Amino acid sequence: MCHKVVPGTCFCLALWQVNRKIWKDKLVEDMKLRTKIPAIELPEDLIERRNLEYRRIKVRGTFDHSKEIYLAPRSLIVDNAFEKKHSFLIPMGRPEKPDLGVYVVTPFKLADRDLTILVNRGWVPPELKDPRTRPEGQIEDEIELEGILRLKEDKPTYSPAEFHNKNRTFRYRDLVAMAEATGSSFVYLDATVESTVPGGPRGGQTQVNLKNNHMEYIVTWLSIGLYTFYMWHKRFIRRLN
Repeated sequence: MCHKVVPGTCFCLALWQVNRKIWKDKLVEDMKLRTKIPAIELPEDLIERRNLEYRRIKVRGTFDHSKEIYLAPRSLIVDNAFEKKHSFLIPMGRPEKPDLGVYVVTPFKLADRDLTILVNRGWVPPELKDPRTRPEGQIEDEIELEGILRLKEDKPTYSPAEFHNKNRTFRYRDLVAMAEATGSSFVYLDATVESTVPGGPRGGQTQVNLKNNHMEYIVTWLSIGLYTFYMWHKRFIRRLN
């Protein structure tokens, strides 16, 4: 009986993964759409903020550059895709690697309330990590900017703990540790590309993406289903003939 059940089960699982892929693709498109909706003011209610990930938030205030921290290594994102290195030294046929640098995250004191949030100002190459190498981008005046609201990020499986929060450089978006290091709240915004200032980090470093392995699962279950169906057909159907 098992030989009859396995192919059918595999085909059902493949169909289920097709539905899951359609759902995941729709979810990503909805998240991308949220980043394009006109910006709103930062809500006072913490619970309300949790439901606004990927929404544009408009804030006004001043940066505290003395408490600047970093996320690294990070690839430069342009239009929701990693920017690739272009070099004649790359051997033909080898995939190009994205430019690696750091995200500059700076506390931002809001002008309309007693609250300091974290703003990912954007990407800089490694040689510009030191703020002394980009003084023209360290704006001191009160400004208004828009950012994409982000929540905490889970620790990557293979992220070495000993390098997390070393030299004020974090391996992932650990809001608790980053807030403690800067004396800020747990609110985190990715500054939009429009908020980039001359000489400052390049904004717009929000990649809207979700882990999506459903196509691989579809191919796997279909392959197993077809193989077991072939073996069943070869063993039983041909024998009857």
